[in-house]
Amino acid sequence: MSDFSFEPIPPRLTPSSQPLEEEPEPDPNRIPTPPLRRSIYPHPHAPTWYVNVVPYNPTWPEQFLIIKSHLHNLLETSSPAAPYLTIEHVGSTSVPGLAAKPNIDVLATFSSQEALEAAMEALNWEIPIAPPFVKYTQIPRGGGIPGRESFKIYLFDYSPYYASTPERSLYLIADTEENWAGRVQIRCYRTVREVLRMGENRDLLEVYAAVKTELGKQTFQNSLEYSARKDEIVRKILLRGRWTEEEVKAKEDLSRREWVVDADDDY
Repeated sequence: MSDFSFEPIPPRLTPSSQPLEEEPEPDPNRIPTPPLRRSIYPHPHAPTWYVNVVPYNPTWPEQFLIIKSHLHNLLETSSPAAPYLTIEHVGSTSVPGLAAKPNIDVLATFSSQEALEAAMEALNWEIPIAPPFVKYTQIPRGGGIPGRESFKIYLFDYSPYYASTPERSLYLIADTEENWAGRVQIRCYRTVREVLRMGENRDLLEVYAAVKTELGKQTFQNSLEYSARKDEIVRKILLRGRWTEEEVKAKEDLSRREWVVDADDDY
């Protein structure tokens, strides 16, 4: 007799006579409330995106100062040296009272292309050795905007520093005569920020906040479409900042991207 033994085959299970309860079909038009950390999300039930616009957060300036300190230390100690002209808080999070995506926009300017390239090398080769272990990732071709280089940071959701580490976009621009397109972008960042900070321009601030809040309730093919829907109010802001019609048109032509990296919108 064989030493092997076998378990008896269990009886075949018969289907229940009770009908299975069907799950409701997801509503493709519903925009779920996202966590407050992210600035742009894929819509879960459709090939579209939605933007997370939140009320002004008074901690944003403090978050920028932490980011600036980290960048200063990185660029000051890099080899080769990467001397910078300015590190500035730009974009909607730099304007008190303005609704915005929870993403800190940072502008770093340089006196030469060589200094900018040294900064790019420092950012690309940085090995984070201290919390929150932030690593910058370069966005190809400046995110589609000529005259600048663009970086973002990404943290995995399971990182213990995820909730406390702000999203950020870092724009590097050589402030040189040769980089005319970059100088247009620098001027635009600064004009939007300074015009909206002025008390006498409260009307523009309120309109811009209303536009952004309404856009936060809509869906888009990508963040390029989101940016395009703000063109009219941005044009009014630049004109209030003493730009000419020709200068605004030139800026719009430079910013008319044919492709985009989602979340690389700079207002």
